[in-house]
Amino acid sequence: NVRSRSNPDLQGVTGGTRRRTTGGSQVSLKIEVPVSKTSVTRNAEAEEEFVSSRRYKEMLYDPDFHKKVRILKRYWRKWIAKQELPARRERVHTFLNMKYPLAIPTNDTIEEASEQTVRQAREDHYFTSLKSLRQEYMSGSEAAFDMWALKVNLEQWVVELRDLQDKLPQYPNEEEGGCLALFTDKTVEEVVEDIEDLDEKDKPKKGADKDQKKKEKPKEKDKKDKDAEPMWEMPKSASVPEMQKAIMQYVMYWNTKLEPDNPEQGMDLQLAKEAVRAEYEDTIRKMVDAMMVTELDRMRAIDREPKPKPEKVKPKKEKPKKVKKDPLGNRSTEEIFAELIISGIIVNTAQVTLNDIKGAPNFSDPKRETYYHASPLEIKMALRELFGMPLCSPFLHSSLELRNSVLLAGPKGVGKTLMVHGLCRETGANLYDLSPAKMVGRYPGKKQEDYLLSLLMKVTKEMEPSVILVDECHLLFPTKKARKRPDVDKDKPTRWVRLLTRLMKKCVEGDRILLIGITNEPFFAKTAAMCKLFQNVFFVPYPEYGTRLALWQHFTETDKMRGRHSFNLSSMAKLSEGMTGKDIKSAIAMVCTATRLASNIRVRQAELIPAMAAQFPSSDAPKQEEWVEWYLSTPMMRARQEMLDEIFEREEAAAQAAKKK
Repeated sequence: NVRSRSNPDLQGVTGGTRRRTTGGSQVSLKIEVPVSKTSVTRNAEAEEEFVSSRRYKEMLYDPDFHKKVRILKRYWRKWIAKQELPARRERVHTFLNMKYPLAIPTNDTIEEASEQTVRQAREDHYFTSLKSLRQEYMSGSEAAFDMWALKVNLEQWVVELRDLQDKLPQYPNEEEGGCLALFTDKTVEEVVEDIEDLDEKDKPKKGADKDQKKKEKPKEKDKKDKDAEPMWEMPKSASVPEMQKAIMQYVMYWNTKLEPDNPEQGMDLQLAKEAVRAEYEDTIRKMVDAMMVTELDRMRAIDREPKPKPEKVKPKKEKPKKVKKDPLGNRSTEEIFAELIISGIIVNTAQVTLNDIKGAPNFSDPKRETYYHASPLEIKMALRELFGMPLCSPFLHSSLELRNSVLLAGPKGVGKTLMVHGLCRETGANLYDLSPAKMVGRYPGKKQEDYLLSLLMKVTKEMEPSVILVDECHLLFPTKKARKRPDVDKDKPTRWVRLLTRLMKKCVEGDRILLIGITNEPFFAKTAAMCKLFQNVFFVPYPEYGTRLALWQHFTETDKMRGRHSFNLSSMAKLSEGMTGKDIKSAIAMVCTATRLASNIRVRQAELIPAMAAQFPSSDAPKQEEWVEWYLSTPMMRARQEMLDEIFEREEAAAQAAKKK
């Protein structure tokens, strides 16, 4: 069939019968092909058009067979070109950018559609998480803490300006931006100029007429400057600040952030919390502004009240006292601070915070037990609330009860020194190490001790907050049995008791100075004398099962141990009973060396047990019962036990009275 071969769209049409005369004989060929509905209807229309044309009638009566074939080919080529014309026009328009190409689904478009669905799912997850974070932020303690921190900063601002101006400052109203007008980024020079402006406002104005005359007479230099042509200045870029901001965000947040557990790069929880905090920042600011306005009004009302006149007292004649010479002379604080650094008394704090101390809470009832020991987690919270927050804020330190000394007692390796360094790191305090082992052979004699006392008094008060650490403080209060030990009689460390006592007596309310003692052998010290210097006592016991489990989880979640062990953490916490956090860390370090981890074979429990046995405390170490007995003998715990006995007696008397009724 000629038309089926020349026209590819007609190849599915039934060819019918084809006859050709060759030498008086006829050859008949019939081709049957499955026909589609669309091609049949299309070809039927073409055939009807061709049959109705004039050329068809001429072809029927023409005896030349080849001429008929040429007519058929010419017609069908014309029909094919007519059918292909829209597609060709589409391609030409697309090539000339007059029309966009048709969207043909390819592998790239399919992948793009799947990425869009994933992106939409992540956006839905992000917005749902934001909704839950908003509810948690307003209903939880984070909003209250932000409000409290903002109020503390504003109260400190009020106190500082009152000291400078001798009067309460004017709080900016809502049109000026409230407290946002106070928290502007200023350089040191701008702050000094603001303070000088405040001082000039209080001083009486002198020579105002002279200043006006100077202003009326312009100088010749000013005229020359005005006549000169203005220099071309480069306009500020609109994109550079945004690029600098993005670079700072990357350096401060993303540069050191490791996310092995987030390969799909989903939502970042910390950034989502910051976004929620930024949404509610304005509402919290308005609430704090209203509170500060009422507080300032109350303080002004108190200042206006008439103060009682002091009674006149006749001055008594006092004998002139001998003025002692200052051993420091005219030395500045920076020189003294440098001397203490060189001598090793001021030390660097470790790169840790209180959040690095892991543990689980103790759920026992403190009122119903004769002995109650807190977990490291609860001791950390107590240190932060009782001593850390007053060290950070002068307002809190002056308004709360004065607590300037604490004793941390417990076995070796439970985290006592780590707590001290974490407290200094969080509060920004300078750490002064006056441990007996470090002060051996230094500042001998009474004059040298007085010189050291004057050094510490000047530096600790002028560069607050300050933390004074006394490690192995049991050596300062040895018993008769302990004096026979060689490490006690060396250099007579008892001489530092007098210095520390004088130093703490000179501390008054408002001095943010904290004395911390650490001991792991309080059995060889006089408990009463030691607790007289260190008024608050915290006992850090051996870690319990919950704390040990938290320690194992913390040590195995590091970068080098994550996913490289096959032991059960719960069983390891049970097997490590009696071990401290330091012992557990040392056992893991002995086994998980760099060569062992490079083998890509997971660490098994059988490998850690010999290392744990090597780190296990010796039998000579004090047991938990001995520590409990000593802790109950301290004055603080005896006073607590007496208070609990009184409460129990009252409860029993009330119960008996209720039974009689």
